[in-house]
Amino acid sequence: MLAGRTTAEALVAERQREAHLSLYGHPLLRFTMSEVRSAGLLAKKLQTAGIRQTALPAWLNEVEL
Repeated sequence: MLAGRTTAEALVAERQREAHLSLYGHPLLRFTMSEVRSAGLLAKKLQTAGIRQTALPAWLNEVEL
């Protein structure tokens, strides 16, 4: 995961990637695994971020978290 870098170097690289995405107008949203496992928590976070809810693809109903 660190690819030979220190934790600090990996963190700086991640922040730089986020900054570049933001500069080009791509919104970023961070979430935890507990939020992913709770449909209600994730839906609330996505809604707060302005992401509209749509129907899920059928295959996603078969994914176990």
